[in-house]
Amino acid sequence: MSFYPPTAPPSSYYTPWLWLDGDPAPGYNTGTWSTHITNRLNQPSPLTASIWGEYNTHTNSGTINVRFRNDSNATINANVLFVITEDNIAYTMPNGDGVHNHVARQFIPDHIGTAVSFNSGDSITVSYPFTIQSNWNAQNIEFVAIIQTPVLVGSTKEILQGAKIGILDLAGVEELQNHPPVNSFHLRVLPNPCVNQARFSFTLPAGSSYQINIFDASGRAVKTINGVATGNNDVVNCDLKNSVASGVYFYRFESTVSNKVGKIIVK
Repeated sequence: MSFYPPTAPPSSYYTPWLWLDGDPAPGYNTGTWSTHITNRLNQPSPLTASIWGEYNTHTNSGTINVRFRNDSNATINANVLFVITEDNIAYTMPNGDGVHNHVARQFIPDHIGTAVSFNSGDSITVSYPFTIQSNWNAQNIEFVAIIQTPVLVGSTKEILQGAKIGILDLAGVEELQNHPPVNSFHLRVLPNPCVNQARFSFTLPAGSSYQINIFDASGRAVKTINGVATGNNDVVNCDLKNSVASGVYFYRFESTVSNKVGKIIVK
């Protein structure tokens, strides 16, 4: 897309042109854009995606991860990249539009991405460190992960699957892990990674109530366990294999004594 009158020829404004997952057909006919987008959304993807990471609000840096599982019957050859976007950017355009959303701030590692190849039923994980600029508003920043067909002659550059997450959604886990409550409470989660179930081991005063919540990468609660402590070392078995797919999940342990947040990997 081009909105600015470039200094080099041709020095004129352009109507935005929509490429939809490699399809240039929508073009500049904005009246058909919603139909093209709706039709595309109705097409199933051959991949399942999960996105997570860590973000340090003090250094404006962290790590972003995405995991794709090949649900098709064929080998997938593609490129994976991240786009850092920002909403609510104030800039008055010649047409009077003064607020802009989903503005691409940075491509990680670049606009081409990392080449990957994985067979049917397999998964791949791609991770990169990042640092955002101090003048970017973290409240409006999102990470978008894209897996795209290779940029080759004749390729449509189709986007096979995507995922996104707000940068401040990464900060909650990282901040709680680095700044735990100052008390003697200890929580162990084993094994991690797990196959069938994870065991939460802890000691609380007798009669204390607790709750364990398991969330997927989108923040959706997938399992909740409530209980009352015995005063001894309690071990709570959390069956994950029969209730969730393999992937990365987050837990939140809440009690009157302490709250803990962490990550569980289910194989």
